[in-house]
Amino acid sequence: MRSMGGTSMQQTTEGAQRLRTPRTILKLFVSPAILSLAMTTGAAGAAIAGSVAVSPTAVTVPTGNTRAFVATVTGLSSTAVTWEVNGKAGGSPQTGTISTAGVYASPASIVTAPTIVTVTARAVASPTTIASAVVTVRHPVPWLTSASPSVLMAGSSFSIDVVGSRFVEGARVVVGGAALPTTYLNSTLLRATGSLAASQIGSLALRVENPGPVASVDYALLGVPPGSSGATDPATLSAVRFLEQASFGPTTSEVQSVVAIGIDAWLARQMDPALTPPSLMPDGLSTGQVSSELMKHMAGGTDQLRQRMVFALSQIFVVSMFKNTNGIELSPWVRMLSKNAFGNFRTLLQDVTISPTMGKYLDMVNSRKPAINNQTSANENYAREVLQLFTIGLYRLERNGLAALDGDGKTIATYDQDVIRNLALAFTGWIYPTAPGAQQRLNNPEYFLGPMEPWDASHDKTQKTLFDGIVVPAGLSAPAEMKIALDRIFEHPNVPPFFATRLIRSLVTSNPSPEYVERVADVFVDNGHGVRGDLAAVLIATLTDEEARDDDPPGEQGHLKDPVLHVLSLMRALGGQAVDPGQIGYLFRNLGEQVLAPTSVFSFYSPLSPVPGRSDLYGPEFQIYSPALAIQRANLIYPLLTGQLASAFSVDLSPYVAAAVDPVHLTNVIDAKLFHGRMSTALRQAILTDAYTQSDKKQRAVGAVYIAAISSEYAVLR
Repeated sequence: MRSMGGTSMQQTTEGAQRLRTPRTILKLFVSPAILSLAMTTGAAGAAIAGSVAVSPTAVTVPTGNTRAFVATVTGLSSTAVTWEVNGKAGGSPQTGTISTAGVYASPASIVTAPTIVTVTARAVASPTTIASAVVTVRHPVPWLTSASPSVLMAGSSFSIDVVGSRFVEGARVVVGGAALPTTYLNSTLLRATGSLAASQIGSLALRVENPGPVASVDYALLGVPPGSSGATDPATLSAVRFLEQASFGPTTSEVQSVVAIGIDAWLARQMDPALTPPSLMPDGLSTGQVSSELMKHMAGGTDQLRQRMVFALSQIFVVSMFKNTNGIELSPWVRMLSKNAFGNFRTLLQDVTISPTMGKYLDMVNSRKPAINNQTSANENYAREVLQLFTIGLYRLERNGLAALDGDGKTIATYDQDVIRNLALAFTGWIYPTAPGAQQRLNNPEYFLGPMEPWDASHDKTQKTLFDGIVVPAGLSAPAEMKIALDRIFEHPNVPPFFATRLIRSLVTSNPSPEYVERVADVFVDNGHGVRGDLAAVLIATLTDEEARDDDPPGEQGHLKDPVLHVLSLMRALGGQAVDPGQIGYLFRNLGEQVLAPTSVFSFYSPLSPVPGRSDLYGPEFQIYSPALAIQRANLIYPLLTGQLASAFSVDLSPYVAAAVDPVHLTNVIDAKLFHGRMSTALRQAILTDAYTQSDKKQRAVGAVYIAAISSEYAVLR
């Protein structure tokens, strides 16, 4: 300390005498917030001075939090201090407590916000020597999790529930800068009411203020124009749902077409051979190129209905490049499925059976009658699978697809091993087609451009009994026995519900009602003109049934997109192009679904696989959507969006980058293109939350589209 004249105050008698000199005017410059000076008289009668300093000198502490203080003692024999809050040693629950180490703990709650308290350090060696700090106790910063609804109609009143944590009594909700009447329900839930002006369209900031005020980080709401629901009109939504089932994903032009001409006219146009001829698949390609060409047709072909039907049929009547290792084996197969997509099931069954591609895959080609000594037998692979997987299944079915039961309530097998053995004998005596210019012989070399041919000497002509006691008389040729066998399979009562269920699950829902299955099966039995097995009529019945066209379906309706449908529908929604999907065929294989490359005759997944954790619901596609595969699918979609896989699929995100100037506008564009106005408020908020954290427009656009594309809302068709 110094006097006005600059003389030092000393801890000596001389200094004390100077202080008592009348001519001396003394001014002490002391900061009352940090230092209080006390003078005492020692044993020798001398004045003794010491000091205490507290750091920090002023702090703000939320309720339920702590802050450490440090006391520095100088000029005294001990550096120890005691601590007080508002003059009380150790403090109290109302003002906050402080430990002997100087750690202040604010009260759990306060009546008045903010509340000011004083923390004091008192020197043990000199109890009148103290220093204090000012503590402002406030409410905590509220945290927001969600708001419902997050889309508000401009010009209308609303009630909104805000969910989060750290809310306190007296908290208020602020929307667009206006504080709203708010009801405190608990520390995690507030309810507010208010109204928007007609001009409040677009992004609106919502925040919560605890008394003080202490405000949360803003949460984005969306104001939509008066009279708007924030969703697409019903006619458009109906067209969108229909195209999700009948194509590889709705595009703006196709949606407009369906709205303009109606579903029936669109179906008729798609089935007109003059407008949508069977897609051509050239020969001379590798297996990977055939797969790639088929995916290109799926993604960009104008005959979307035919392509969707071909993909469905290819997963019922299965061949695979894992065994059919040459492209020439697959291209005729694709052409055959395409030709039969709108034809008759009996013709399809015939063409599948005598296809050399199928003959090689399931070993029927070159299957011969047993030798006289019975040391060999006919190959049973095709005979078994044509029944179990292609046509009738293992157990008797009612017309509605439910299992038929015997008098004891047990299922009834459709066939046994004897039937398989006899059917395999009926299918003996078929060889590869004879190549042009070659001579037919028993061991024709592999050739796939044409149907398999009969070789009478290899055919078993003994009498055979098939299912239901059907007898194939002795002495018939291979073609004659095949006709009897396939006719009887085609006429089996299981075929209509079996095929109807498989087609419905592929296109519409994994869990059709029995009534839905029966209505479609009825059309299989009779198309209205006495014709059985009319695939065009069955397809129309599947897509136009009341259960398929319910635009407000129940929760268990719909099905999970498989990887192919997921990626192709995304490319179509974004206006992308399939350049050469074969470039990333291995990535689809890693996801369990490379086109024309299933790992078994059961295809990519079992049609009877349940939803994980729900044994009462079927969810076939979930069999290739484990958590690990879900991550891999997301890891495929991201590089597609960023252009890293442009040699396979190209997509132009420039419209989304341009829209990214305003995160709300960007989200609306994504909603329109990918969801057609059906995006949920939760997904909208997730996209907006991420978008507001990105300053770069391109990254904001990529991130927003990516979140939308991998969301459950986009992955599931309803």
